[in-house]
Amino acid sequence: MSVFSISPTDGTLSFLEVFPAGGSWARQFALNRGGNLVAVGLQETGSVSILERDTTSGILKKEVASIAIGGGDVTCVVWDE
Repeated sequence: MSVFSISPTDGTLSFLEVFPAGGSWARQFALNRGGNLVAVGLQETGSVSILERDTTSGILKKEVASIAIGGGDVTCVVWDE
């Protein structure tokens, strides 16, 4: 996962970090309502990884959960809040 910050004045991007997604081929991701968790759909691994995120800086901290999804590729993740 590549993380960037967006300048509020001119919209330019600044690189912050590259963080391991928790598996292979991160196809799609979604932030929870609080912005402190990121669910990552890992297409080739067939799993979903949950990453902890700092809401102020946007920096990803650690993987807090992972689950294998049976039945094929993971192409989309959605929070049900």
